[in-house]
Amino acid sequence: MLGVYAQAAIAASAMPVVGFITGKVVGEAMGKLPVLAGVGVVVYAVALAASYAHLRHYYARFDAEGVRASPFIAFAVEVATFYLSFSSVVLGSAWALWGSLVGAGVVFWGNLTSMSLGLVERKRGVDARVNREEAPGEAGNARAPVGEAREVNAVGPRREEEETLPAPLEEEELSLLEALEVPKGPSALARELGWPKSTVAKRLKRLVSQGLVEARDGVYRRAERASA
Repeated sequence: MLGVYAQAAIAASAMPVVGFITGKVVGEAMGKLPVLAGVGVVVYAVALAASYAHLRHYYARFDAEGVRASPFIAFAVEVATFYLSFSSVVLGSAWALWGSLVGAGVVFWGNLTSMSLGLVERKRGVDARVNREEAPGEAGNARAPVGEAREVNAVGPRREEEETLPAPLEEEELSLLEALEVPKGPSALARELGWPKSTVAKRLKRLVSQGLVEARDGVYRRAERASA
């Protein structure tokens, strides 16, 4: 787990560094080489696209049903960090400098959290696939003798008919179940996971059909069966 957070920290550190340092360079270049300043703004815009998605994912966990604050908060933090960094050079403002440092710290933490969750979910999905691939072989080795199986069938209904197991879950469905630790609507889930609403709807429909998720008034929650 430590390795996962180390990888995420290295990746996440690039985003606030790009925003903070680029803002400084753009501020210094404004009076000397305006073209270079324009290039810096383009570089920041490219970094903003990637960093904004992770920061929005981080803030999405604080959204309630019907509340969509995360996209606006994430965008404001990203742009404010660049603006304050730029202003600290042009205006020589200590307030702008400290504000840009605080903003860079928030961007780093949000990106670190989002990237760490992504690595953990990916590892969980890989482990789940490995377990599914190993399961058929183990089941074959655990078959009972023919005579014993007939005896069980003669006594009562087949156990396979009593306990119908759901089909193996895919990585996205496992992520959905984890996200449904508290009840949420499809829109909130799409924002939190960063998925298209069509993907969320498709996966929710499959989980509901398996009895792992319950839907009521447009809100989805994990069923007791899913926890078991």
